[in-house]
Amino acid sequence: MKPSSSLSLLLALALGSPSLWAKAHLLSPLPIPHQEAINIETEPCDEACLYRLDKEEKVFSFIARFHPGITSEALRARLAILMEENDIHAAPFYMVKKSRSKLEIALLVPKKSIGRYSVTTIDTILAYLVSKEGAFSFEVFDSQDESATSLAKAIQKVESKGFDYAIALVTHQGASELVKLSPKIPLYIPSVHQKQVLQAGTPPKNIFFGGIDYEAQIRALLPYAKGSTVSLYNDDSYIGQKIGEYVKLAGAQVGFEESFSNTKAAEFNKGVKSQGRFIQGSSVFLNTPIVKSSLILSQFTYNGYKPSDILSTQINYNHSLLSLTQPKDRENLYIANSIGEASREIIEYSAILKSDLQYDWINYSTSLGVEYFYRTVFPEAIPYFNEKLEGNQVNYPIRLYQTKPDRFIPIN
Repeated sequence: MKPSSSLSLLLALALGSPSLWAKAHLLSPLPIPHQEAINIETEPCDEACLYRLDKEEKVFSFIARFHPGITSEALRARLAILMEENDIHAAPFYMVKKSRSKLEIALLVPKKSIGRYSVTTIDTILAYLVSKEGAFSFEVFDSQDESATSLAKAIQKVESKGFDYAIALVTHQGASELVKLSPKIPLYIPSVHQKQVLQAGTPPKNIFFGGIDYEAQIRALLPYAKGSTVSLYNDDSYIGQKIGEYVKLAGAQVGFEESFSNTKAAEFNKGVKSQGRFIQGSSVFLNTPIVKSSLILSQFTYNGYKPSDILSTQINYNHSLLSLTQPKDRENLYIANSIGEASREIIEYSAILKSDLQYDWINYSTSLGVEYFYRTVFPEAIPYFNEKLEGNQVNYPIRLYQTKPDRFIPIN
């Protein structure tokens, strides 16, 4: 990041720039410590020399003696891997292409619809941009709501100001409208999977999706459903209802289903007594957010109900679940997760701005989308993430977890 960009960012955060809906932040002038490999040898090292150093596992000599004349793609790829594995995030100065390029990126967000994520997404984007050295320009555009008219006006403003890329934090409703609008600039939607808005056909070439594939997570969980029937607790939100549909579409034999609203949550300690005969021995799918899921699990334990197993998607992969429930509440609980293992550097930078990349999948997806655009402008930048775009959708691996008293543990 150029000095002028850094100064502007600090002033915006300190003075409360309206375009960033300022939140009290104070960025430390001290960078996060990192390692560098310095060459102290006087003799040149050609490709054969580098291959020998790699074979002899002389990692730091390999990194330090790498030079601009090395054109082998295999050796360059090996360099990137070794730097990442050894927490060396600053490339040798001669490997960084001197460039006058600048990333011009906007955030489009309907503040009324998104709520708290309107602030955390700003923090997530800034964390990524500050962690890199490239110059950037960043501005927030509030469409207020997700109507076609409001989104079209916001996109027009983004394009008229000359931004090259945009992150659009919208719900499935807003994503559906954006697909119809076909924006001119590349636009990444971190919060929606393309199958939620595209029933058939190819998506607009300039719209990319970073949402979780809940349907694939359900398919990964179903082999662990050993109950005679399936009991569904679906949140009354769009996502909760959609996940419930995916369970049924996957062929599960549903014996009981309830739409779990806030009203039912408040009275669940009474209503659960009539559900015991369905719960006992069944496979329970919790398609509810963490607070509601914690309530359901604790009431199962309190009333002595023992499901065969309890299954949940990304919606409950959050460390808060561990503090809101007891270990015995989580016996035979299986949770699917698609958040990958990002570089420690970006996790630490994000933590400074209170952005969680380890359990908050929207923050994770947002940061990944920023990287996609950033490396389009600065292709020499070392990536923080492993996930790739396939077509117009990020392809996430799916891992299954159980829980210990204080952590999630992967299932081998």
